[in-house]
Amino acid sequence: MDYIKTLEDISSDTLCNIIQGKLWKENIAPKFRDKVVLPLILYFNDYETNKELGTHIEVHKLGAIYCKIACFPLEYQSSLENIFLVNLFHSTDKAFGNANIFRKVLNELKYLEDIGIIVVAGNEIIRVYFAVCLFIEDNLGVNSIIWVT
Repeated sequence: MDYIKTLEDISSDTLCNIIQGKLWKENIAPKFRDKVVLPLILYFNDYETNKELGTHIEVHKLGAIYCKIACFPLEYQSSLENIFLVNLFHSTDKAFGNANIFRKVLNELKYLEDIGIIVVAGNEIIRVYFAVCLFIEDNLGVNSIIWVT
């Protein structure tokens, strides 16, 4: 929270984090008013686990969705302990439709946005909410989502 305060105090000419931008300030943060809300960045990646055996080895292709909290201090953002696996699935399961694969993820994200989680910090109990502010995909991932019905 100290880092967020530091970011908010930086001049508006310099953007170092998504919470300093127009999207966060005008569209996301106002929905939460006086609540503690943290921005999430979601990543989607379709990858082949045995790529060295050749391309398009569909039998070992996986899809992964993971996230990170976008307002962590820079020295913690790329640490593996701060990148969270959200969903892992066999890519051929997309034949059953994207809704079936992503429904639980969307429900969990909605829960984090509407209900939040309780965090105990010292003697203080805080309800923390999360808002997805960015969804990043690689080329293979985005094409696999778009072209599967």
